[in-house]
Amino acid sequence: MGLMSQMFNQNGELYELLLIWGLGVAAMAFSLRLTSLGILSLILVGQGYWGGWATWSTWREFGFTDLLVQHLPIVLAVVFVPLAYWCRSRVLFGLTATVWAIAIVFNLKPLSGWSNLPSAGWIAAIAFVLPPALLWSYYDFRKPAPNRSYPSAFTLLSRGLAIVFLAVCFYFFSFKFVWNLPTWMQNLTSVWTWTPLIDAVIFSIVAGLGWIQMRPRWSQWQSQVRSINSVTIAVMLVATALMLIAHDSIDLGGALGFNVLLFGLSIALVRDGLALGDRQTFWGGMVLLVLGITTRMLEYNTGLLLKSIVFILCGIGVIAAGLWFERSTQSKPRSIHPAQENLS
Repeated sequence: MGLMSQMFNQNGELYELLLIWGLGVAAMAFSLRLTSLGILSLILVGQGYWGGWATWSTWREFGFTDLLVQHLPIVLAVVFVPLAYWCRSRVLFGLTATVWAIAIVFNLKPLSGWSNLPSAGWIAAIAFVLPPALLWSYYDFRKPAPNRSYPSAFTLLSRGLAIVFLAVCFYFFSFKFVWNLPTWMQNLTSVWTWTPLIDAVIFSIVAGLGWIQMRPRWSQWQSQVRSINSVTIAVMLVATALMLIAHDSIDLGGALGFNVLLFGLSIALVRDGLALGDRQTFWGGMVLLVLGITTRMLEYNTGLLLKSIVFILCGIGVIAAGLWFERSTQSKPRSIHPAQENLS
C-alpha cells in the first residue's frame, strides 16, 4: 500500500495508512474467520486512531480517514463486534469494548474547558457515564440455548468491563487536583468539535433500550446475592453524572464524593467475592480498597509515621484477609456459580 501510494505520488499521513490497512485485515478476518487477524486488525485501527487523534486540529471536514477517527466508536460497533461473534472470541470482544470506551472518552474531550465552559460538565457526564451504562446494559443478541438461564459469556465480560471502567473513573476523579486543572493541561484538549456527539446520541439510545429491557427484573434486586447489581450501578451512574454536571458549585467536594464511590465499590466487590467464593472479585475489591487508602495517604500532607503505620496495617490486613478467604473457600464448596448468578 505504501509502495503504490509512492508510485502514484499520493501523499498521506501514517495514521491513514494504518486505518485502511486495519480495515483490509478486518475483511480478511471475516473471510477466513481467524481471531488472530481480527486482533491484528484492531491493533492497526487503534494505532491509526491515536495518530489521527493527535492531529485533531488538522482534521478535514469530509476526509474519509478523518471521519473514521471521529466516528471510530461506530466503526468498532459495526465491524469488530460482529467479527467477535463470527470468530466466537471473547478476547476480541473484550479488546473491542475497551477501545470503544476509550474512543468515546477521548473523542468527546471531556476535560477541555473544564473551568470556563458552561457545557463542560454535561460533556464530561456523557463521556464518563455512557460507556459503563452501555457496557452494563449490553445484551447478547444471539438466541440463547434452551437450557441456559444465565447471562452469556459476552454479557458477563461486558459487565465486568463496566465495573473496571467505573473503578478507573472513580479513582481518577478522587484526586483533588483534577477539580482544579492547570491551564496547560486544559490547553492540551482545547480543540473540540461537535461531531462526536452524534456517536454519543446513537449509543445513548442503545444504552437506554438496554436498560429498559432490564426493567422487569429490577424488583428482584433485594433477593440477589450480589451487592453489585443493576440498581447499584444505576445509583453510581446517576451520582457520577450529577457531580460532573455540578462540578463548578461543589468544587473539591467532588473529590470527596468520588472517594465515597470508590470505597463503596471496593467494599461491594469484597463482599460479593466473599459471598460467592469468587477469588477474582474478592482480590479486585481488596486491591481497589488498598489502592484508595494508600493514595489518599500519599496525596494529602500526612506525617511519615502515620503513613508508615497505615501501610503496615494495610499489608497485614491484606495478608490476613487473603488467608481467611482462601481457607473459607477451601472448607466449603461454592453454592452459586458467578456465571449463573442473576446480575440484573
